[in-house]
Amino acid sequence: MSAHGAFVAALIVLTAFHVGNAEGQESDKLLPATRGYLLVPVRGCGIDAIELPTLKKTVVRPAAPQNAEDWPTLHLVSGPDAEGRIAYIEDHGSTRKEADKRHILKAIMVDGTQDTKLFSRPGDALWSTSASGKGEMGGSLALSPVGGRVAFHTDLAPIQMPGSYTYFGPIEIWTIDRRESIKLDLKMRARTRRPKSRR
Repeated sequence: MSAHGAFVAALIVLTAFHVGNAEGQESDKLLPATRGYLLVPVRGCGIDAIELPTLKKTVVRPAAPQNAEDWPTLHLVSGPDAEGRIAYIEDHGSTRKEADKRHILKAIMVDGTQDTKLFSRPGDALWSTSASGKGEMGGSLALSPVGGRVAFHTDLAPIQMPGSYTYFGPIEIWTIDRRESIKLDLKMRARTRRPKSRR
């Protein structure tokens, strides 16, 4: 089974656990045939990986110690790809000083090695599509199955639609190995992650 196929199968298994299924429809035959990883966010910007079918847990990235001044959160995560890379956005939007708010695109191997920063930009990724945000980032992060390319929406601008704002913006694509990017000015509709309330 390809890495992409294993990831899709893992998502199906995760959905079954999360949503549930009709009584009597459970099967213990799914897990042994499933290959891949489930990525589990851990409070404090940590990432755990659950290997399938063994259910062995690996700490990919330990949670940061809680610091009242600058405590990062895991905003978005995608992967792993065929080579075991995971892409994620580390958000430092809860810092007390406005000038210190930033979000960082990083890549790490599923075994926890090679934690690499691709960029660091000002602004709070979580609140980027709120009234206080500046459209820094959309609500999706995609890592290609091969080739090490990471894509996301950026520079979002709201457009009034009936009943709500809809955000549009270009797609930015980064190549992990070369640490280079291109921006496709397609003005595509962005999926947004709207927090329910600020704590």
